[in-house]
Order: sequence, then C-alpha cells, then structure tokens
Amino acid sequence: MRQLWRDIREHRFSAALFLVCWLAAWATTLLTWSGGMAPAAVILHLLSPVIAGGLVGWWRAPAREGLLVGRGHLAGGPLAAALVALIDIALIFGAAGLDNLLHGKWQGAGGGEWFVEWLGWSAVFGLLALVLGLLGAFVGSKLTRVVRAQPESIGSHGEES
Repeated sequence: MRQLWRDIREHRFSAALFLVCWLAAWATTLLTWSGGMAPAAVILHLLSPVIAGGLVGWWRAPAREGLLVGRGHLAGGPLAAALVALIDIALIFGAAGLDNLLHGKWQGAGGGEWFVEWLGWSAVFGLLALVLGLLGAFVGSKLTRVVRAQPESIGSHGEES
C-alpha cells in the first residue's frame, strides 16, 4: 500500500489525469441517474479499475524485457483497482440509499433486503475489479516495454557492432 502511494506521488500528472477521468465518470453517473445507474455510467465505472491497474503496471514495469518482475509489479494493479472499486461501491450505494430515502422507498422492512443486495453487488464488483486491475496492469506493463524499446531501436540503426 505504501508503494502505491509512493507511485502516486511520483507520477502526479498521470494520477491527476486518472482523477479527472474518475470524476468525469461520477459526473456522468450523477447527470444520468434515474432510480439507478445508466448503462454508459456502468461502463465508465468498469473502466476505472482497468485504467488504475494500467497506470500501476506502467509505473512499475521493469526497464528491460530480461529483468525479473519487480515486487508488486502486477499485484499493484489489482490493489489499485480494488481501492477504486471500494470507493465506487461506497459512493454508488450511498447515492442509491439517498435516492431511496428521498423517494420514500424505505418504508417498512425493505431496508434489510437492500443491504443484502448491496453486499452481493459489492462482492461481484470487487472481484471483477481485481480481475480488471490485473488485466490493466498486464497491458500497462506491456505498453511500457514497447514504448521504452522504441528509442533504443532508433538509436542503434546507424551503429555497427
């Protein structure tokens, strides 16, 4: 967890871009909310763990292909995705709970059913976020290697060995 915060501090610009994208997903959610999330907002919230995992994979990728995978290289992606998912779950169900309270949908004993539904969706989204974060970390690390390999190949064209 400390390494993740260190990564965020070292890569402030890309972390800020992620924050802007995440806030845009939330703006879309709030603007399209009508008793629940719109499909476009769901897609944006599913992309957030992929992007978070991809950034961590990008930041922690080894400098060369032959290097062993560093500590937390791919494991950091699911961790970042799980944090994003945890915050999303809390905010989504907080918004749904507020919507239910404002529209009087919690009259009687229905609140217990809502909590069970919340736990179920939390587990599903949490597990999906872990997988998406791992996928993002893998793609991010591969993209880093491709980008880092290009300058080396450009500089070696005119050299003789």
